[in-house]
Amino acid sequence: MSVQDVRAVESAMMAIPADEVRKPSIPVEAYCHQGERIVEATKRDREALTATGIAAETVDTLPVRLGALRTTDAEWLVRRTRGRPPEQVEREAAGFRSRNESFATARFGFRNDPDVQVVLDDIQKGDGVVDMLDDMEKLAVLYREKGARIAIPNFDARKEADRLESEARAIREGSAAWRVEESSETLKERRDRAFTYADRAIGEIRAAARYAFRNDRDDARIAPYVDNYSANAARRTRAKATKAATTTTTTTASRPSSSGPTPTAPAAPADQK
Repeated sequence: MSVQDVRAVESAMMAIPADEVRKPSIPVEAYCHQGERIVEATKRDREALTATGIAAETVDTLPVRLGALRTTDAEWLVRRTRGRPPEQVEREAAGFRSRNESFATARFGFRNDPDVQVVLDDIQKGDGVVDMLDDMEKLAVLYREKGARIAIPNFDARKEADRLESEARAIREGSAAWRVEESSETLKERRDRAFTYADRAIGEIRAAARYAFRNDRDDARIAPYVDNYSANAARRTRAKATKAATTTTTTTASRPSSSGPTPTAPAAPADQK
């Protein structure tokens, strides 16, 4: 399993039409385990399989196709489960704190300026990172344009504007660097393409094996080519359905009928003589 496997088959993977790409129907690890059993069997059966007309390349490239599937699946799982880098989380948390402090300063400093208060009302309207960055940049503009009117002794409005812009820029750059990596959705598509490419080969090899060994009475010969996982899953599903039906029938049969015979009223006692 390596990136070399992915590179070796990437052009073929990406050439698959989008409407033909399928996601795995069973866990990838279980699928690859079945594929590896087929790889071992083809070492013995390669001649018999290719005699059916299946391309030798299909048989020979299966190990690389499975390696590409394992690699792309691992890449997708890592990306899907990994959040933002710790340093970016801290930058964003510091940004929220900075935005809140600067906003409180503006509220107080411009407390006697109704026009600025209206602007401040319009600034703080969201809670997300994008909203926070937008707030910081708007506050910086406010401090630059209205800083001379702030009613706080020795407060350097221009310095505050510079600080807000610098922090917002650092957060944006950190976010951009993190997002430069391929998105989880893109990696999932690559995984699905790798699966489709591997599955095409496995499907052809299984079909060739069924034909090549159709008269072979040795079950062990065909066993490596059988999809045991799906067969067992279907068997479990049927067993559950049968059990549920049996339980329902038993419960219904044991329930008292509401249409049984009407009880007979007790006879009146005989008159005393």
